Amino acid sequence: MSLGFVPLRRGFERLLATLSAVAVLMSMMVVFAPAALAHHPEVSAFQICLEQRLAIQYDAISWRTDGGSGSGHSNIDIEVRVNGTGSWFPVGNGAFNAENNYRFSGTFDADPYLGDSIEVRALSVGPWDNGVEGGQTWTTSGFTVDQNCNEEATPVDPVVTVSEVCGVADSLVVPNTPGVDYLLGQQVVNGQTITGAASGTITAQAQTGFALTDSSWSFAFALEADDPCPERVTPVDPVVTVSEVCGVADSLVVPNTPGVDYLLGQQVVNGQTITGAASGTITAQAQTGFALTDSSWSFAFALEAGSPCPEVVTPANPTIVQSSTCAVQGSVTFPRTPGIRYLLGEVDVSGQTLTGPVSGTVTVGVLPGFVLSVGAPTQLTFVVAPAAMCDEVLAEEIEPDEVDDVVTLPFTGIDSEKLLGTSILLLAIGIYLIQFARRGEEG
Repeated sequence: MSLGFVPLRRGFERLLATLSAVAVLMSMMVVFAPAALAHHPEVSAFQICLEQRLAIQYDAISWRTDGGSGSGHSNIDIEVRVNGTGSWFPVGNGAFNAENNYRFSGTFDADPYLGDSIEVRALSVGPWDNGVEGGQTWTTSGFTVDQNCNEEATPVDPVVTVSEVCGVADSLVVPNTPGVDYLLGQQVVNGQTITGAASGTITAQAQTGFALTDSSWSFAFALEADDPCPERVTPVDPVVTVSEVCGVADSLVVPNTPGVDYLLGQQVVNGQTITGAASGTITAQAQTGFALTDSSWSFAFALEAGSPCPEVVTPANPTIVQSSTCAVQGSVTFPRTPGIRYLLGEVDVSGQTLTGPVSGTVTVGVLPGFVLSVGAPTQLTFVVAPAAMCDEVLAEEIEPDEVDDVVTLPFTGIDSEKLLGTSILLLAIGIYLIQFARRGEEG
């Protein structure tokens, strides 16, 4: 064998040894790989919207789902890592078993990862159901958390009620709008009723999962307090007095009623006294802070003026002149008094003179518009005695010695003095009747 052949042979042997070693290694990998590389969890992840909130859903599944050896695992962690670096953080957990067909799903909140890129992995913690040691992982590709789940919401203006009723303040009702929180200051006032006096500006902010169509919306308001209700008052009828006294007119007294003004025309007449002659209609209006119980109240009146008082007169006594001369009769003169008639029987003898003898009672009559003074007599009695008779006495000389011859007549039972008085009275009556008859003929 030549020397050149030896190195060639040795090189071939080395190549053969190397190939044999590789073949043995590959054989071992074929034998042991199914046990080492087949057991693992798989996971996928994606963004979803849950009630207008962004979430990450993961679906984990066993490497084997036919129920054969190694299909089940009791503790599979779901983890997340941000931006491809740093630690993994658990966000879920589950198990592979026959009840769930060796698969499970779940979600976790995406808000902490908004705008970031995340990876999701499944980690088998502990052995599989056939005893193969766990620790295998499966990691998704990285993806950015940026899906918009917000639903649009439009703020609505509150309803303002301006009160026109006393005792009731203005009010504002804040609406309940899905997706919108209404704020007064820092306080949420959704659905509330605000009453005056109050003022401010209501703003709006979107609830989670919503976006305002108008982020600059606001509502300024100013509510008035309630006006106090007026006290209710009732007008009172004036008091009318119908006079029964001469010289005093009818009168009307207007009351003083708290809260009420009484008007005669345009003039306030509270508490005043109105006297006749007068007529009109009094109306009523409420003073400030009051309201009438009867707004149609009125009072019509007609007052009479005072009737004139009669003139007070006093009757005068008739003037009686008794006879002082024989055969010359006395007289009685009746006065003329304004407003008075002096009646003798039915005859008015005012201003007349009657010649005696005469007597009687004169009645004092009062003419319209006159009245007797207090205590004045209504009857006047008068007597005019008849004049004495004139006797002619013959001058005879009576001798003193003839006195004894005077004859004393016996008493006949008639008193001469009484007879004389009766005669005088009858004579006076006769004279009066004669004079009365003459005046009647002359009249």
